[in-house]
Amino acid sequence: MGKRVLLQCPACGYEKEMSVGVGLGSRNEMVVTECLQKMDLIFWNQLMSTGKIDFFSSRQEIGYCAECNELEEAFLVEIQTTTGAKLVLGDKCGKCSIRKNFRKTFFWLSY
Repeated sequence: MGKRVLLQCPACGYEKEMSVGVGLGSRNEMVVTECLQKMDLIFWNQLMSTGKIDFFSSRQEIGYCAECNELEEAFLVEIQTTTGAKLVLGDKCGKCSIRKNFRKTFFWLSY
């Protein structure tokens, strides 16, 4: 089960309440298909239909887009393919499609 957290930027004091974690849903294909954005979902479905996914795990994290100057809840899916390649889906901004930064540069105020 995920949880709600209150985050604060140490530099400017900006606060935002967001969700993190997916709990027991981390290996659930249905959760993945419901949470991925359109382009990532298309790629996921191609990998699934051709049997190219050896292992996957998902989680919800907080990402920062420097282009949009926005904190975003990010549903990430880490995949290992049958050829051994490692892929990550969900790591791009929903507005501008630039890869988000997942460095922990903010304070967790509450859990």
